Amino acid sequence: MIVWSSLPGALDNYLSCGECIELIQTKPDGTDYAVGEAGYTDPITLEIVDSCPCSANSKWCCGPGADHCGEIDFKYGCPLPADSIHLDLSDIAMGRLQGNGSLTNGVIPTRYKRVPCPKLGNVYIWLRNGGGPYYFALTAVNTNGPGSVTKIEIKGAGTDTWVALEHDPNYTSSRPQERYGSWVIPQGSGPFNLPVGIRLTSPTGEQIVNEQAIKTFTPPATADPNFYYIDIGVQFSQN
Repeated sequence: MIVWSSLPGALDNYLSCGECIELIQTKPDGTDYAVGEAGYTDPITLEIVDSCPCSANSKWCCGPGADHCGEIDFKYGCPLPADSIHLDLSDIAMGRLQGNGSLTNGVIPTRYKRVPCPKLGNVYIWLRNGGGPYYFALTAVNTNGPGSVTKIEIKGAGTDTWVALEHDPNYTSSRPQERYGSWVIPQGSGPFNLPVGIRLTSPTGEQIVNEQAIKTFTPPATADPNFYYIDIGVQFSQN
């Protein structure tokens, strides 16, 4: 999980979900290990999947400024500098960064940069259960290139008008980690008759379109209704 405390979209930090970063462990003073030096590990590529919930973890997930002096001893830990972020990594990622699967330290100094996401196959739409012509929610996943989506538009059969979806506002402040990309029909804008076309826009401005992406709101019998994924047959470039 991640909180993009340094970015303009900090209040909507889940907007970066789907993007990829290359992460490397640094020395406690913030300098890099040389290749082959004791403590060096290969960089890893990660995908941002949700936002770090401030209300549930105020010490680490409410941005820079918190006093971490009692927990870490590297130089920029008390307090964190204004341009820092906190990454909540899986055990696998932590083990690779510390070497040989080690989980000795729960907090380590790192440096990151954004990189293109190396996704295979097409973009998928995760269509939430219970949708219909007047309301449905979806998420775009497995997106190449920058990895995130800045705009999702739909249009119903029989019309040429694209309608921009909105980020789902129906989440309480105690559940921000679940707001990582659910988009919904604007109130009063339906119906959207099948098949429903979809147009996605990436942060670079690239657009991909499938004029008949959603052909049914009902998942097939073989699919979990809570995890109904639709292959839209197109993908962003890797640049």
